[in-house]
Amino acid sequence: MRHYDIYLLEDDVAREYRVKEQLLFRLFCEAVKETDPDRSQILQKQIAYITHPIPAEHIGRILRQNPRVQKRGDELFIQHRDDGFVRLRLGHDRIIMYASGNKGAETFVFETLRRIHPHFLAVDYQDLRSAWLRPFRKLLLYDDLA
Repeated sequence: MRHYDIYLLEDDVAREYRVKEQLLFRLFCEAVKETDPDRSQILQKQIAYITHPIPAEHIGRILRQNPRVQKRGDELFIQHRDDGFVRLRLGHDRIIMYASGNKGAETFVFETLRRIHPHFLAVDYQDLRSAWLRPFRKLLLYDDLA
């Protein structure tokens, strides 16, 4: 089963770290692995400073417009055909996503989040990687044409 934590980064942080997401990934990994309570609290404060609260109700409303999305308690379940599903927990500070089977259901979630806001960062602790859900486009400057 795949597991992602999805964070919404503040606009200025996203712009500054658009090609340096590995630094953000290291911060999130440190926070997850930290055993010292004082250090853990510092890391959590750093994460709270660079992230934006998740608009959970808004996201839930948009996702539930799809008939394949079912709400069970405080979680959303998304079935993709017969061979893939996603379980989502929409929190105030992050979205926790568990996915299994083919990637159709998780692609649906990523595409939906990408349309809602451009600065979502998905962190995959199992495969040790992270990625922006909406990659930044290179700006074409006048000097690039010359």
